[in-house]
Amino acid sequence: MFELHRGIGEGLFLIYAVVIAVVLILGRKGKSAPGWLVGIAHGLLAIQVAVGFILIMDDKYSAPWYHWVLGLSAIVALALTPVFKQRLAGIYGVVGPLAIVLVLTLAARLVML
Repeated sequence: MFELHRGIGEGLFLIYAVVIAVVLILGRKGKSAPGWLVGIAHGLLAIQVAVGFILIMDDKYSAPWYHWVLGLSAIVALALTPVFKQRLAGIYGVVGPLAIVLVLTLAARLVML
């Protein structure tokens, strides 16, 4: 279970970087990002958090408390997407929460080095 969590965690930063690039490129052309791409990224984050919860319940898993706070904060950032869309103009309302998740996944990964 730990290897799954670590494997997904190592890829999340790159996945969200790709999603942000696609959203920005397609946004400049007046198109929206494919739903399947954004859905895969969000789904992997949800799996990551779920596996993290399972690992927290295990006594063998030792991660600092702020590692799981960073993971939960990423989910909260995605939940605030409608607020970002309302307050930021155009494509930046979509990129804002994705960028926050990008930074939080990088921070969670750096904590565990």
